[in-house]
Amino acid sequence: MRSEELLRSLDPSRVPHHVAIMADGNRRWGQRRLLPSIAGHRAGSENVAPILDCAARAGVEVVTLYVFSTENWGRAETEVSSLMSLFAGVIAKKASEVNKKGYRLRFLGRRDELPLRVLTSVREAEELTRDNEALDFYVALNYGGQAEIVDAVRRIVGDGLAPEEIDAATFARYLYAPDAPPVDLLIRTSGELRVSNFLLWSIAYAEFYF
Repeated sequence: MRSEELLRSLDPSRVPHHVAIMADGNRRWGQRRLLPSIAGHRAGSENVAPILDCAARAGVEVVTLYVFSTENWGRAETEVSSLMSLFAGVIAKKASEVNKKGYRLRFLGRRDELPLRVLTSVREAEELTRDNEALDFYVALNYGGQAEIVDAVRRIVGDGLAPEEIDAATFARYLYAPDAPPVDLLIRTSGELRVSNFLLWSIAYAEFYF
């Protein structure tokens, strides 16, 4: 198989530690097939497991997937509602599968704005997989890079840090995923040539692939 040949050809010293993926283009995939937008999102969700498996076999340590931004609330109400139902169902369904493979599932974003059914699935999935070590899988859900920076500043102010106590390392500890290494490779699947408010702090030295 071509994938097997590619994996064998990899130089382990050059495999990125952290790969971030902007998994967009699902709506257009559905539209080209005269399907509702949610059908495209549902089809896209089926690609997650193969991506994680390939990443783990290649030696990648962290994968972050961008699935819903803070700006996506501006979409049609019916689409947003369908997406939230899809997220709640997929997270609940896939958590056990992810757990069996030893992947740790974690979520980035403003959780307090998520519907209760989604938040419940998120909490249960994180608890189920919390001790796994084969791969860290972060899902950016209701995430925005600017929002993450603003929230980090708020926590810094709330902790009462003096200006001279704050440097880049200190600031990074207040991000949503302080344990995650910086992004080495950013992939955007739709071909759009922009970062769209994704991991603005963490992609400072990332390579880009569109």
